[in-house]
Amino acid sequence: QLTSAGTSRFPSWSPDGRQIAFTSDRDGDEDIYVMNRDGSAQTRITSSPRSDRYPAFSPDGSRIAFRSSQGAQAIVTMNLDGTDLREVAAGRARDIQPTWQPLRASVAGGAGPAPIARVAAPAGGVPATRAPAARVLISGLRATPARFRTRAAGSVRAGVGTTIRFTLSARARVRLTIRRVGRRGVTASLLRAGSAGSNRVRISGLVRGRPLQGGSYTLTAVAGAGVRASAPASVRLAVRNR
Repeated sequence: QLTSAGTSRFPSWSPDGRQIAFTSDRDGDEDIYVMNRDGSAQTRITSSPRSDRYPAFSPDGSRIAFRSSQGAQAIVTMNLDGTDLREVAAGRARDIQPTWQPLRASVAGGAGPAPIARVAAPAGGVPATRAPAARVLISGLRATPARFRTRAAGSVRAGVGTTIRFTLSARARVRLTIRRVGRRGVTASLLRAGSAGSNRVRISGLVRGRPLQGGSYTLTAVAGAGVRASAPASVRLAVRNR
């Protein structure tokens, strides 16, 4: 649990997975706050006398869009410190929950148009254009040194292995690939379901019917698939048999 004061909801991960924006009423009305992913440095960045909800980070992590109810409900963007407020959609209808269109490269390789905040219309309103799904981001990949204790028959005793940890910006399936350093081919490949936030995977059994041989391996993790896939994250994995 990262928050305790008041009611906190509508969390949104920053693209680099280091910060979370959220709505809280801890100061008497609903405002937008940001905090580090471990819950530290919780800072209020809006101070509307009414309700600010549904924060959403821009793809480059430089701005936050949210729904403001100062007067008529509207979609507003701002810097991460709450400055440079810009109203981008003032509602003829009730504009509610903004999302961002991901950045795209042009054919020539340059940057595409600036991200555009899209809004979801309420029931009975004019349907809004659905923005493409945001890319899944993976961070904080690490693994404990693997120790596989083998018997003569080649089985692995309980209580040994390796624990892999990583953080996801959204729920996704994660492909974990293990390769022996200096050799071609994949030693092992595992597919696991991951949730938004911190994840832990324990490997304690046989890999392809036998323990990993002692030595140095590369562990690579990729979250999601297709255009939503994360950039690969890699760490070294030391394996010792005993």
